[in-house]
Amino acid sequence: MALPLAVEARRAAESAARQAGVEVALLHGIGELTEAAELFIEVWQTSRAEAPCTPSLLRALAHSGNYVAGAMRDRRMVGASVGFLHPAGNVFGLHSHITGVRAAARGRGAGFALKQHQRAWALARDLPVVTWTFDPLVRRNAFLNLVKLGAEVVEYLPDFYGPMGDGINAGDETDRCLVSWPLARERAVEASHGHAPEPDLDALREAGARVLVEEDAAGEPATGDLGTADAGGGALLVKVPSDIVAVRAADPDLASRWRRALRATMGEALGRGMAEGWGECVAGAEPLYSSEYADGAHQVIRDHLLPRLAAVPDLTAAAVGPALAPVKGHPMAKASLELAVLDAELRAHGMPLAGYLGAVRDRVPAGVSVGIADSIPELLDVVDGYLADGYARIKLKIEPGRDVEPVRAVRERFGDVLLQVDANAAYTLADAPWLARLDPFDLLLIEQPLAEDDVRGHAELARRVRTPICLDESITSARAAADAIAIGACSIVNIKAGRVGGFLEARRVHDVCAAHGVPVWCGGMLETGLGRAANLALAGLPNFTLPGDTSASDRYWRRELITEPFVLEPPGVVRVPSGPGLGVTVDERFLAEVTTSVERRRLDR
Repeated sequence: MALPLAVEARRAAESAARQAGVEVALLHGIGELTEAAELFIEVWQTSRAEAPCTPSLLRALAHSGNYVAGAMRDRRMVGASVGFLHPAGNVFGLHSHITGVRAAARGRGAGFALKQHQRAWALARDLPVVTWTFDPLVRRNAFLNLVKLGAEVVEYLPDFYGPMGDGINAGDETDRCLVSWPLARERAVEASHGHAPEPDLDALREAGARVLVEEDAAGEPATGDLGTADAGGGALLVKVPSDIVAVRAADPDLASRWRRALRATMGEALGRGMAEGWGECVAGAEPLYSSEYADGAHQVIRDHLLPRLAAVPDLTAAAVGPALAPVKGHPMAKASLELAVLDAELRAHGMPLAGYLGAVRDRVPAGVSVGIADSIPELLDVVDGYLADGYARIKLKIEPGRDVEPVRAVRERFGDVLLQVDANAAYTLADAPWLARLDPFDLLLIEQPLAEDDVRGHAELARRVRTPICLDESITSARAAADAIAIGACSIVNIKAGRVGGFLEARRVHDVCAAHGVPVWCGGMLETGLGRAANLALAGLPNFTLPGDTSASDRYWRRELITEPFVLEPPGVVRVPSGPGLGVTVDERFLAEVTTSVERRRLDR
């Protein structure tokens, strides 16, 4: 059985401390707080008048419940860290303001042990993310933060602290990278146990990574062409000197040129939104579920939607819907763009999509959808396999002539398993007496039995059968949901973000249903891990009280487009991603292998 995350984090922190030969503990007494303040003076090579933190400030922070900790070795403090609470979307996180390790203790794991203690402290207080800033020119800190800890850069902050005359910054401009460390993310969990492989730079280059800065033979920064940097993959590669502190001491002008090179490339790239945002269009190859299909969505995105987004001066996810409203229909195409903008926006702020939407769960129950089988024995075998896998609910596709008997067989074979059926609009109101024959099987619901536009028919059907009616294709907006509920056309709603035009409208549908006491569940459209990540975030909202079609990745895909596929965990649940934005990482090398064509459009021209 998996350990609770906070317990796992505490054990990982204890292990890191043992391996580093230190004892990490919170600091409270004025004596030990003074020792921490003196350590920061030594590390940053400042005078006491310009101390990074005074003992009185540390005392106030510690006493008010913030994070102040020290790492001791042989009764001497060799490292210390200070952080304070800060808002992170709809929750609070920890901002780590300063962490330092004495020069003689560096390279022996004390810094890593402090950060793991910090992670355990935060998780024990239900704080999901830690943020901090670091100088991107300091290579060892970049390696610790981005590789060994598994954090990621979300913002570039030019001259963030203003001039600092300490021995490390030496009067250089204080550009910083803001990093986000989602503590429950698989990458952070693996890193906490020392499983943090270094990135394969050759593979990243082959996948189209953007090389923004190199170091030439003379030690000078050589910048890439930022104007065409978006033609590559998602990664940004920036090389920095091995020891910028030594460079500052020997050649301040060279250090300044390195600073300006990073600001002009990395800073500009992150500042103008080149941090990635991913969206997925859920339209099928043919217009069978709805009028949209993949090739048509491609055309409308290219010719009609992207030009309108390009005209929005300060593009945010909230601005996407109004900007695209003049284009009638095409909700799946619009939803894909909204999701990409939303992902980029949230990544830039270090905020998970789940938190932004208002999710209250970190795991959601997963159901599985079963197609129409050639025979009942074959159907029973398929259902048996999914129940053995641990799925919490079975949904059977039905159609006239293949409905009552398959349902009867599944109910008789598997007893009180959670069971529902999906008709995909295959019936008419004249079939009401036949659909009523499903009532004895205690189904959770009948999904979309009648045509998409027959809302009144659904209301009449709901009066003729006992099984709850759930609407899918008929719910195209929050207003459509309100209208259907008002006339009694449904008592349950399936929410698909692509069908309603995006996740912001999907949240509005959720809110309308919650206000009327109508439960909802999250449908699926054969999404890859990108769309599935967003669906899981949505399914974490409070009124999603029924298992959704949020199956594990291996239900549909031999190999995923993301590096960490979704898996089914006991008791039939899938984890909600906790990283910034969608919270998943695209396997860009595999994506390149399966890509059939690429088109690029810039929105800043």
